[in-house]
Amino acid sequence: MAAVLAKSPGKWNFRQPDATSRDWRARSAYHFEVNQSDLVIKSGSAFVYYAFDVGSSIDLDKAERLLVAAKKTQTADRKRPGKYFEYTPPPVRWTEECPVQQIGPHFATKTTVEILLFDFGCVSIRFAIPIEGPIARVIDLSVDLYENAKLRDAAKILVTELMGKIGAVVDKPEIAGKIEDYCIFNFSKLEPAVTVPELLQGHFVNLTCILRADPGSPSDRESQEILADRISYGSNDLTLLSWHAAVIYGEDTEDIHAVLEFANILLLELSYLDSRLDKSLDSFYEFFNLYSQNRFSFGRSKQPLMRRISELQIESAVLFERITNGLKLMGDAFQAQIFRVATKKMGLSSWDASIARKLETIESIYQKISDAEGTRRMELLEIIIIILFLVSIATSFKFS
Repeated sequence: MAAVLAKSPGKWNFRQPDATSRDWRARSAYHFEVNQSDLVIKSGSAFVYYAFDVGSSIDLDKAERLLVAAKKTQTADRKRPGKYFEYTPPPVRWTEECPVQQIGPHFATKTTVEILLFDFGCVSIRFAIPIEGPIARVIDLSVDLYENAKLRDAAKILVTELMGKIGAVVDKPEIAGKIEDYCIFNFSKLEPAVTVPELLQGHFVNLTCILRADPGSPSDRESQEILADRISYGSNDLTLLSWHAAVIYGEDTEDIHAVLEFANILLLELSYLDSRLDKSLDSFYEFFNLYSQNRFSFGRSKQPLMRRISELQIESAVLFERITNGLKLMGDAFQAQIFRVATKKMGLSSWDASIARKLETIESIYQKISDAEGTRRMELLEIIIIILFLVSIATSFKFS
C-alpha cells in the first residue's frame, strides 16, 4: 500500500495509510517528504520579468533604428525561441547595461538586462540572477522577489530611459501605472543528482514554497493542483507553474521562458484593456442617462459621442486581436500545454471573457444611442412636416 504523509513540527514524514484512507497522496504516484539535508543548486538562474504598457502601438523598424543610432544598444545574447514559435511581428530584442541589484544576502542581478519591445505597445524587461547554493536560499529569494520594490523601480527607470529614445515612434506614448511581474527559477544541475520522481518525492514541499513565495507548507489541495499541472517533455525535465512563479528543472528551456514571458505580457495587456473599458463604460453610462432625460435638446449633437464609441470599439478590438495573436505555437503540443497551464494559473481566460462581455456592452450602447438618434430625427421630421402643413393651411385661409 502506498505511503501517506503525516506532518510533524518542521518535518513531513511517511506513515502507512489505513484501508479507508481518503488522503489524496495515498492515490498519488509520488509521496512527498522534506529532506532535511537540503538539495544544493549547482547551476541555475532566476529570471524576473516586468511587463509595461507604453502606448497604443510602436513602429518597431523605426524604434530599432533609433536604438542603434543611440550607440548604447547591444545585441541580445539570449537564445531565440525555436522553430515552433512565430511572433507576429517579431519583437525588437536587445540588452542594456544596468546597475547590479542586491536581492537578499546571497543573490544579485547580472549587470545587463534584456528588453523586448512589441508592436502593440508593450515592453518586457528581464533581470537574470545566477543561483548557487542550498534550495532553502532559493525559497528566501522567491520571498524577496515577491513585489520587490527596488527591482521594480529599476525596471521603471529602464523603461523611462527607453521612452526618451523611442517616444517619437510610439503612438499615444504613456507609461501605464499598472505593471505585471513573473519569476522563473531554472535549475540545470543539482547535487546530489536526482531524477524527476526523486525530486518530487524528496523536495516537493520546497518546490511549492518557491512557487508560492511562502516558506510555509502548502495545503493538500494546493499541492494536488500543482502536481496535477506538472509538465514534462522528457524523462528528466520538469516544469511546475503557479500564478507567481515557475520552477523548471532541465537544460535548454529558453522556449518555455519565452512562452511564460508572453503570458505575463498578455496578462498585463488584457488587464489594462479591461480597465480602459471600465472607465469608458462609466462615462458612456453617465452620458446615456443625461441623453435619456434630454432627448429633444437642440444644438446638442450626439455624433461626437457616437464617434468616440466607434473609435473605442475599433481600437479595443484591434488591440485585443493583436495581443492574443501576437504569439503562435505552431505544431508543438508541449509548448501549447505550457501556455495552456500558464493561462489557467494567471487567470487569462477570465480577463478574456470580461473584455469580450464589455465590448458587447459597448456595442449595445452604440446601437441604443444610434436607434434613439434615428427615432429622434424621425420625430423631429414629423413635427416639421406638421408645422409646414399647418403653415400651408393658414396661408391658404389668409389668401382665400
